[in-house]
Amino acid sequence: MPDIRRVAPDRRQTIVLTEDNGSSFQAELFQPPGGGRWAAVLLPPLWGLDAGAVRLARHIVSLGATVLVPDMFWRFAPGPLDRDDPAQVARAHKRMADFAVGQGIKDARLACDGLRRLVPPRMPVSALGFCFGGRYAFQMAIDHKVDGAMSYHGTSLHEHVAEAGRVRVPVQLHYGGEDTVVPMAEVDGVQAAVRGKPSIELFVYPDCRHGFMVEGTANYDRPAAALAWRRTIELIDDVISSLVPVGE
Repeated sequence: MPDIRRVAPDRRQTIVLTEDNGSSFQAELFQPPGGGRWAAVLLPPLWGLDAGAVRLARHIVSLGATVLVPDMFWRFAPGPLDRDDPAQVARAHKRMADFAVGQGIKDARLACDGLRRLVPPRMPVSALGFCFGGRYAFQMAIDHKVDGAMSYHGTSLHEHVAEAGRVRVPVQLHYGGEDTVVPMAEVDGVQAAVRGKPSIELFVYPDCRHGFMVEGTANYDRPAAALAWRRTIELIDDVISSLVPVGE
């Protein structure tokens, strides 16, 4: 059974998640005053928990969530990387290219299970994935690990849509219409695959480029991000009011 160990006492804590085989990795836990009303596993971009991802985590906390951010690259290249340093950019792309998707899915599942053990029993747990993390958030909905999932400019998510029929919880997929990393041809394929599945919504923000949700980056689009966050909270409100958490 996975073990969770708190190793710091403040509102931002380092959590150790332990696999059944004894291997362990770290995740950062961000908590709102009073514990909040929902919980979220934040699956970050390929940079890991850099300044942009920390801003995302703190924004989600401001929306009333307890947030857990696992280090998805712990197996061979742990820690955050600087998107403004050319050498670290090259390292980030290499670790993404070398990444084992199956292992990432296992780690995301462990993070979801771990967060569920940290929050009150009836508190909904969601997965929010950005860029690299988007496919894993979607997969958590497929795997029935969360009560809702959101992907924002998620890369390679099209590789998972064949299993979209297994989704039983609300899901939102947010894409930029001018995203050259996830081009519209790929988005159109995802849209076709999820059409007719009422629990999955797909939104396109016409003039937005890749990473439009991440404040402090060149492609950040404040109005589009604000709209996507409003839609996110609408989903969370629906989950809180109507969905019995997974596992009950």
